[in-house]
Amino acid sequence: MDLFVLGLVALTSTGMASDAAASGPGAPAIEAARPPTPAAGPEAFATAADVGDFVTGYYRAPRPERLLDALRAADRFGVVEEGTIGAFSSFAGEVLRARPDLVAAGTRAMAGASPAAQLLWWRAVWTSGTSASLAALATAVGEAAPVRDALLAMRSAAPPDPLLAAITSPGELDVLWGAFFATGDGRIVVRVATLLDWASDADPERQAVAEAARWSLRTAVAGHPRVREVLEAAVAAGGQGADPARVRALLDEPAPPPAAGAPATTP
Repeated sequence: MDLFVLGLVALTSTGMASDAAASGPGAPAIEAARPPTPAAGPEAFATAADVGDFVTGYYRAPRPERLLDALRAADRFGVVEEGTIGAFSSFAGEVLRARPDLVAAGTRAMAGASPAAQLLWWRAVWTSGTSASLAALATAVGEAAPVRDALLAMRSAAPPDPLLAAITSPGELDVLWGAFFATGDGRIVVRVATLLDWASDADPERQAVAEAARWSLRTAVAGHPRVREVLEAAVAAGGQGADPARVRALLDEPAPPPAAGAPATTP
């Protein structure tokens, strides 16, 4: 299994741990997901790694009809939590943006999920920003207090844009990578690359973001030819907002080693 994003430690064989990603407007502490239950069917997600492979490979071969099964499986395997909701909801939101017809079925399917997974779902619906999604959000009812509070906050806030959202911590890079894996949009990769400049900033928090951006880009370049292609094009075009010298240096570095304790895998 190849790269996922910084906060999804349970789903990655390479990468780095980060602080929990911000869970969006009104997102308080949430309950953990339920224990795994056996999967069924020829294309069932048998492990958390299967979910990770689906997400990180989605832009290469979109299978939107498997989204709901993937989210339910992530809930079963206990990998939907405060630190992963940002990435999962960003990914699912981009899928829903392209397939708003999945919103109604997804709302029914996720009704019995854990509070964490319900919060993930409604953040994905909000993120997609389609008329169908906003209509569903307007009438949504959360059984758990964290879900209810988040729904109230989302109804009064504009859906996020991964190309414009402020990045203030390493965990927030998860939202960018989640959107990239759903779309393959090279502008997101360049957005991450612009954060490399923060390595020279006096603010230690911005330095931490720069280091996280560097790690994620190095790992993505190793496992995703699309990322290298985008960065090479950015360098050739003068950086496209990123420092071309920093990007060139990153492209010339070897891939980072797997995270401690992670099994060796192929992209």
